[in-house]
Amino acid sequence: MHKIKRHLPFIDETFAIASSVRKMAKVTPLKLLEDIVLPASEKRLIQKEMRSKRTDEKYIRAARELRLAEKKTETLKNIYSRTLPLSSKLILQYENEKHAQVLAFFNVLSGPERRNVKMVVDGQLVDYKEDIVPKIPVKLGTQLKPYFSNVELSFDLVLSHLSQAKQKAQDSVHNAIKNRHHQRRKVAAYKYKKLEHFISIVTRIERTVTVYGKTIKGVKSHIKLNDQLFPWPKHLIGNFERLNAGVLSYNRSILSEHSVIIPASGEVPILSFDTLYIFCRNSKETLSALAQLSPHELKKFQAFSHYETAMSSDYPIKNSIDFPYDY
Repeated sequence: MHKIKRHLPFIDETFAIASSVRKMAKVTPLKLLEDIVLPASEKRLIQKEMRSKRTDEKYIRAARELRLAEKKTETLKNIYSRTLPLSSKLILQYENEKHAQVLAFFNVLSGPERRNVKMVVDGQLVDYKEDIVPKIPVKLGTQLKPYFSNVELSFDLVLSHLSQAKQKAQDSVHNAIKNRHHQRRKVAAYKYKKLEHFISIVTRIERTVTVYGKTIKGVKSHIKLNDQLFPWPKHLIGNFERLNAGVLSYNRSILSEHSVIIPASGEVPILSFDTLYIFCRNSKETLSALAQLSPHELKKFQAFSHYETAMSSDYPIKNSIDFPYDY
């Protein structure tokens, strides 16, 4: 697989770490976030105020309110734009002269694993077969939809959950020391320190806003082929349209569009640790909590954090604006 990634254009599950992918992400329905930040009724009143232009001062104040609302909406949108698939994924561009490498990879897979390899033929997903050649280029898009548990954890339950995890990490440290497992001790000690830090941040924020927790249950992952949605298989091979050089600053990218669908509740998580995500009661509190975090804290614990997730080493230039690069 490492060799294949070196020789073929590809997209894997770490793709949203690329800044260019997050920038192109279309978060929908965006109106849900806009209404949470500034209810439609209030927005109409402000726009009416601007149209009347009774005084320059009132117009400037109204315009400032709208700009501030747009900025707040963008802050919430950017949280969801970081969403990643939670399982291994790979999309490969079909190139006839290099396809022997893909066939060699397929041949070493077990029967159940082979069922996870699909091809795009005439805009449809079919099982992989070595004699199939995907001739007609298709437009490729990706769509992610994170979903959370229905059960809310109060602040006390959040602390209880985190304290239990902290105790387990501490026990793991002691066991690793006892059994002289140096690497395990390092991993467990790091998790223990990170949990301590996370607990201190959540406790600090809770003094000014109401927080609650939910566990992330998964991220529904789909691909879009010529505007038709399909479940995103583990391995996908196809002949995908390339964006022209210079279009949207992408250089021959095989990814034409990317979208993230937010939960119908409009809840926006502010922090996360493993599968536990922390929320506030409304957008005002969410923005207030985010403002209390230092850049390092936000990077380390923000929802859908990429702090400990790196792009695949196979990418020629990490975080290039030209993701997924010109081959």
